[in-house]
Amino acid sequence: MRVLFLCTQFLFFLGSCGQPKTIIQNGTTYNQQNITTIQYDAFSRGYFLAVSIDKDQIKKFKDRNLKEFDTKNCTEKDWNKVLLLINDIELKKINTLQAPSDKRTFDGAAHARLKIISGDKIYTSAGFDHGNPPEDLKVLVNTILSLTESIE
Repeated sequence: MRVLFLCTQFLFFLGSCGQPKTIIQNGTTYNQQNITTIQYDAFSRGYFLAVSIDKDQIKKFKDRNLKEFDTKNCTEKDWNKVLLLINDIELKKINTLQAPSDKRTFDGAAHARLKIISGDKIYTSAGFDHGNPPEDLKVLVNTILSLTESIE
């Protein structure tokens, strides 16, 4: 009987591995995919910005080769905030979101792109003007940019 109980517990444990992380904030439960990294980059002929955020750190790259960067720790509060914002986005449709403007097509704005890495899947947005993302991404992009402001 004891062996049967232990086997059942073990199978239950194995079944729960790999399940989405659950975050509870203000009484609301959010299920998360296995998000590991969020990347944002904006570039034009004379401008470059690349940001990478994971649960441990926030990196702001200085060069197009992605070799020089400054970093700061990503707090659990900041990471959970980003995850909650991602929860409001339908990741499978992120590449179909329409940009509200097209200034990047004539060098009026830097070309920007957002990538969300979840397990072995990479969700990449369609291109948009830096500073003017699609409405569904606006809060997330602004949060990412605000997290990098204090990095020098």
